[in-house]
Amino acid sequence: MSKQVSPLSSVPEGYRVRVLRVCAGRGLSTRLYQMGVVPGEEILVKHNNKGFIILEVRGVEISLSKGIASKIEVEYLTNCL
Repeated sequence: MSKQVSPLSSVPEGYRVRVLRVCAGRGLSTRLYQMGVVPGEEILVKHNNKGFIILEVRGVEISLSKGIASKIEVEYLTNCL
């Protein structure tokens, strides 16, 4: 059974996903890595609004713009709701 892959920006709230890769330049990739958004990391999508997305990464909530979130490729794990 294959996993569903999509950009993080399109993941509905309540879903847990795993980061597959970050498709961004060096500066943004470094910043995301510093926040814990690295390949293999599990992320919970807590809120997905029109302009931003709130995530729980390693027990910490972070907010990203939809533009940045669209550069992060993830696979679905479970629905937590």
